[in-house]
Amino acid sequence: MRKPPRPFGKIATIALALLLVALSWYRPIEAMAESQLGDGLKRSLVTFASARALNGVISVIQGTQVAVEPLGVGVSMSVGEILDPINDLVEAFSTVMLTASVAFGMQLLLLNLDSSWMVSAAVTGMALTWALLYYFGKSPHGLSRLLLVLLFIRFVIPVATIGSAAVFDRLLKQDYETNQQMIDLASQQLKALNNGATVVLPEPAPGVPADGRSTWEKLKDSVTGTANAISGTFQNPLPKALEGYEEIKQSAERVAEKMIALMVIFLMQTIVLPVILVWGLYRLSAGLLKAPAGD
Repeated sequence: MRKPPRPFGKIATIALALLLVALSWYRPIEAMAESQLGDGLKRSLVTFASARALNGVISVIQGTQVAVEPLGVGVSMSVGEILDPINDLVEAFSTVMLTASVAFGMQLLLLNLDSSWMVSAAVTGMALTWALLYYFGKSPHGLSRLLLVLLFIRFVIPVATIGSAAVFDRLLKQDYETNQQMIDLASQQLKALNNGATVVLPEPAPGVPADGRSTWEKLKDSVTGTANAISGTFQNPLPKALEGYEEIKQSAERVAEKMIALMVIFLMQTIVLPVILVWGLYRLSAGLLKAPAGD
């Protein structure tokens, strides 16, 4: 027995198509997406600039030498050797940040193309033609496919942008701000180290180092002021010098962790999340194509 027609379902489908047509002309959606992409581009450029500044400071400090003569024996140590591995990571970090900036720029360009009046006009004309034919039960499958393709092109960038920005604001924004501050702080600390670029220190002299010193000052004091007379015995300065080097190494390792975290955050927002959202929208469109368009 033939199923009776369901005009309510048909009218609801047509109403949904007309709603999408109205949304294609609704400019606040594009304004929101454009604002979020602009903010993301600014963040990536700021982080890229921080990475390049950090790379420049590390490159300058590579040749830093500390020369001491504990107990008449000459020893030369290079602070830059500790920073060699982190310098390679900073260069890779800069490349990722530049890639993220380009990705945001491309999304802005695609958003402007998708939200142009020509695309909206094409969606409107195709949707009205499809709705008329569909109401009388004459809409061909090819026309439905073409309409879904146009709707996908029109809304894929705004949906992916707004969705990924929402995830960033809720889950990643705090981590980004914390890690960015740590990168800037590390650059400032290394600039302070660079103020004492090449240091040749005299013979160790008695004295107790003061508190509240910078890492570079601790390093210098550890190799200069450790020949203290304790019960008539001179203390070897090398262990304390090594402690200063170890402190610099640990600081570099912490900076490396922050850079990796920032790379993950930007890759999530510019690649992983948009790809997931685009794939979801594509699967939805494919499902609608496979669904029977009965009366």
